[in-house]
Amino acid sequence: MKLSVQAESWLFRYERALSRHLPLKGRKDIQEEIRSHMLDDLEDRFGTQEVDEDLMKEYLQKQGAPRCKAAAYKSDPFPLNEELFSFFKLMSSIVLIVVGVVLLITQAVSLGMNGVTASGVLKVFGTLFSALTSTLGSIVIVFMILGKFLPEEKWMEADNEESWTVDLLPEKEFPDTIPVGEMIADLVFTVIAIVLFLFFRNLLGIHNFSEQGYRFIPVFTDRFWSLVPLFMIRWILGIVFNSVMLKLRRWSLSLRLSDLALKAFSLAVTILILRIGYGGIVLTQELTSAGYGQGVKIFRIVFIVVMILGIVGGVAEIIKKIVALYREPVKEE
Repeated sequence: MKLSVQAESWLFRYERALSRHLPLKGRKDIQEEIRSHMLDDLEDRFGTQEVDEDLMKEYLQKQGAPRCKAAAYKSDPFPLNEELFSFFKLMSSIVLIVVGVVLLITQAVSLGMNGVTASGVLKVFGTLFSALTSTLGSIVIVFMILGKFLPEEKWMEADNEESWTVDLLPEKEFPDTIPVGEMIADLVFTVIAIVLFLFFRNLLGIHNFSEQGYRFIPVFTDRFWSLVPLFMIRWILGIVFNSVMLKLRRWSLSLRLSDLALKAFSLAVTILILRIGYGGIVLTQELTSAGYGQGVKIFRIVFIVVMILGIVGGVAEIIKKIVALYREPVKEE
């Protein structure tokens, strides 16, 4: 038996959709078992005949919805119906990862600023544990209420046994190509930022040329400059990531997880800056005394808007990437 290129593609789509619903424990072994069984079945059905796209689609249609086929391998120890439990796992994973990463980084930075002590470290982990358990408990309560008062049909997925067709299988949810131009531009601007903050720190401010002569007015506070090592770590990690991506020219699971971690890192830094506040970042009194009071007011508004947009965009990007990983697990090559 031989599979055409198109038939192999449809089989891969089915396996990918099926893997979404398999338990994490033993997923790889289960995938191999199912694939082996399906190939043997195809061999018995078609013998030496080449299986083309139409034959494969007809065969997969008879196999039924991937979610239903995977049900035999699942055992969800939770008092919710299967569809709602899948959604619960997805949402709790997203929320706990975002909350955990953001809290860990912001608490660690705060600890570094105030001095590292044993009691301080224990307090960080205590705060992290308390926040995660409280968050998970809140999510559980919400979903148990939803499961009790909303009808089960509201949570049915599009691939249930009655309505599912093989044409619903997505062709590709992760792009094969990488944004080369975007990564090169990111590398260039990151290097420029590192050079500026390392070697030309004294130039970052307002250069006032008047009849009285030249005057340099600093803009950023010492609190802001204490964050520069954190910026450097993020920039250097970004350079390493982009360099690896440009060399490999393809995505893998480890690279996608690294990308997700970098996005979470950036989000945590943005939240930390917003927590410090405009007055803790910018020398507002000095700038107002120098005659830039109106500019200080305008940029205070711009600062808040930019930070909020950055946080909203960062959360949306993280959720998008986690959902994509959940919907299409990537195999390491």
